[in-house]
Amino acid sequence: MKAKLFVLFQIIFLNCAFGQTANPYWQNFTSGLRVADICFKGDTALITSAAGLSKIISGAGLVENYNSINSPIRTNSSARVLSASDGSIWMSSAEEGLYHITNGNWELHDQWNRYNYGQINLMALDGSDRLFMVAY
Repeated sequence: MKAKLFVLFQIIFLNCAFGQTANPYWQNFTSGLRVADICFKGDTALITSAAGLSKIISGAGLVENYNSINSPIRTNSSARVLSASDGSIWMSSAEEGLYHITNGNWELHDQWNRYNYGQINLMALDGSDRLFMVAY
């Protein structure tokens, strides 16, 4: 019986000690366990959450986080993200509208907010990088 308990203890201990994450470079500590969207731009993952936008370069372990402190985002709550073929990024905010990020320049498109369309819940780009959105 003692041997079985010892083996069970080892399994639980090793699982807790070494099985915490498959990606040692990024853990979702700040967004309330909610990831809104993920898209890939080459070897970079773009992740939106209640903590803003995170960029993770695969394999290199480089992480860049953009939030209301270090970027033009007014509130951290980000909803959807897309990567265009020209290298730009489209990111919808849960409360502000749509950001177009080109070469580090952030442009806020909030013209539909005055019509109270609501949060942008779906976004897609066609073959010509034209943006289509659904807000409700």
